[in-house]
Amino acid sequence: MKEVKAKENRAKFTSGDVGKQLLFGAIPMTIGIGAAIGFNFVDTVFIAKLGVKQLAAITYTFPMVFVVIGIAMGLGIGATAVISKAIGEGDDHRVKRLATDSIILALIVTAITIIVGIIFLDPLFKSMGADESTMVYIREYMYIWLPGTIFLIVPMVGNYTIRATGDIKTPSYIMLVAVGINIILDPIFIFGLGPIPAMGIQGAAIATLIGRLVTLVVAFRLLYYKYDMITFELPSFKEMMDSWKEILHVGLPTAASNVILPAGFGIIIDFTSDYGEAAVAALGAASRIESLVLTVFMATAAVLSPFIGQNWGALKFDRIDKAFKIAFTFCFVWGAAMIGFFELFKEPISWFVKSDPDVVEVMVLYLSITPFAMAFRGILMICTTSLNVLKRPLESAALTIGYMFIFFVPLAYFGSKYYGLLGIFWSLVIGAVTTAIIGYYTLKHRYAQIKVKGELLIEERDVEVAIVE
Repeated sequence: MKEVKAKENRAKFTSGDVGKQLLFGAIPMTIGIGAAIGFNFVDTVFIAKLGVKQLAAITYTFPMVFVVIGIAMGLGIGATAVISKAIGEGDDHRVKRLATDSIILALIVTAITIIVGIIFLDPLFKSMGADESTMVYIREYMYIWLPGTIFLIVPMVGNYTIRATGDIKTPSYIMLVAVGINIILDPIFIFGLGPIPAMGIQGAAIATLIGRLVTLVVAFRLLYYKYDMITFELPSFKEMMDSWKEILHVGLPTAASNVILPAGFGIIIDFTSDYGEAAVAALGAASRIESLVLTVFMATAAVLSPFIGQNWGALKFDRIDKAFKIAFTFCFVWGAAMIGFFELFKEPISWFVKSDPDVVEVMVLYLSITPFAMAFRGILMICTTSLNVLKRPLESAALTIGYMFIFFVPLAYFGSKYYGLLGIFWSLVIGAVTTAIIGYYTLKHRYAQIKVKGELLIEERDVEVAIVE
């Protein structure tokens, strides 16, 4: 009975109105991703009240935090790609095996992440330009945050597994509750309340871990009880290795490309640090605000992942065609809207985050320029996500690496030499536009190849059915 009910909860994207499915999937997904980013944004807002030094410290942690999140997302996207296709094919045993093995893999990766992170903590942040007075705050935050990555990586992979079924809402609501807990606990732990002492930047890390713990517990309960996707049946070593190989075929290049972005951002922070701590603090705060707006594109790409996987497995390419058309059109509409929004509200938003004139000046400059890249960053997200699902992860990774290290970082280096912060921020726009165009034509070419093979399979299937009849 449990298994029958679980099967009914799967393969939600192979029939129904495409536009409505993308819309009603993207809305809760936006909430969920916004909530995930909200963890760090909430920390940033409250830590900004402690001072510029603490805000600069939390900005230095962004690359490492995003590296860990990028690894978790890579594993999650790898799991989504293979599980959603297995769901579309109707292979229930393989769905369970892949889901369970993805969680085991996440636990192993978590252990490695904690060990490596602690060993290289000081050399990494000092290489980014953090001085010893800032390192004090970085250590306070990261020595708590790093051991708690088990509450980040494992539930993130679990939530991506749930999304593979087409259930976009539940993981999003889980994240919303978790960030709500973080919003409540952050000011209490940072500034103190009653018997709870003020813990400063350490309090922000503790509040985040408690919120993440909730996602771990709920995700596991859903995977086991609602979706029946976790099995305690011991697999053969070969079977587990085969599962990991499938997941990592997509997950490893995706994780690597996700790591490239924060690594590149770390270099950008180093360029920015030449203009003082206020500039670094402003970059961190402004990029967090921008990230919240970009969640809409992230959500669209995330919904496309199980949608493409399930319909590819079911050989329903007409639905994938329509989904691509809707997604790319939306990127330009939302991008144009955000240019207007930030032109109107960049100053009040900046003053709300930090009432320091030097910080506000740089934030306003950033929010005057980078919105022009938003539509193209959305297109790039859709292209890289789609290539991952279509099992072209190396090409997806090449786009991400190209964006960061062929365009953004080199342009930012020369831009900073000749135009200062203005040159750094415009380099982001130029890099995004160029890479998005390359990404669009790469996806178009690869998808056309897959579609031709799929149409041949459909013809073979129709011939077999005709013979049987």
